Amino acid sequence: MTLFYAKKISYKLSLDESKHCLRSLRKKVNDYILLTEGDGIIYRAKIKDIENHIIIYNDLEIIEKKEQKIKIHIVIAPPKNRTRFEWFLEKATEVGVDTISPLICEHSERIKINKERCEKILISAMKQSKNSILPKINTPITFNDLVKKNLKNTYIAHC
Repeated sequence: MTLFYAKKISYKLSLDESKHCLRSLRKKVNDYILLTEGDGIIYRAKIKDIENHIIIYNDLEIIEKKEQKIKIHIVIAPPKNRTRFEWFLEKATEVGVDTISPLICEHSERIKINKERCEKILISAMKQSKNSILPKINTPITFNDLVKKNLKNTYIAHC
């Protein structure tokens, strides 16, 4: 069953999610859908009504509750090729990374990222992999600022 994302469980799906559910999957009233807010909980809900192409649901029940004992935060310098960074975002989401921070180094060729686009990629990868945890993407940080932070259990991989 397809997983849908809701920023906040409010008994209505967003317009984009509703369109996908109605047009692509041909869901109807009384069908069941799976929802997540990206916080580790998957809900099952029943489609109650469809108003102006927006799905209204009820009978919410928790299907799965996932708690990660280990939090994984990856800091990565975005490569010059944007598609490689987007591929990394997809794979990091699939394996269950909690936080991603772009890193700006001395020789970085890419110093700006489109945060909204990255969030859309993360949501799409979360839904596709049926992972209920949505990684958080931080604003870019410089290497010097990263080193100044007092981080425990931190490892640096480099060539």
